[in-house]
Amino acid sequence: MLYSEKYLLYLAKNNKNKIYQSNIMLRETLQTAITEALTNGNTREGMNGVSSWNGSEALAAFIVMIIIILFILIIGKFLWNVVLCRLLTIAKPAESIWQILGLAILLNLLYA
Repeated sequence: MLYSEKYLLYLAKNNKNKIYQSNIMLRETLQTAITEALTNGNTREGMNGVSSWNGSEALAAFIVMIIIILFILIIGKFLWNVVLCRLLTIAKPAESIWQILGLAILLNLLYA
């Protein structure tokens, strides 16, 4: 069943916020799990109740961010090539994840 371009754009705009929220929730969950694993459950608080990060926590957060970005790029390339290219005749397949990364950066600049 093929959908019109306007309907697909409508779905993309309305689901963008849900996808963004689920990405944030996934990132926060992974960061919390890794932080707890690295600190053995010890919680520290810095000035005014703000938790302070040590080097291993910052490294863990950076690794989690890279994993999430790679996951989004691989899934984005798959969805672009398998779904979008079949639905829209003007869309050409993405040859690499770098094109998807460029598209993601462009969309974030336009809609941020």
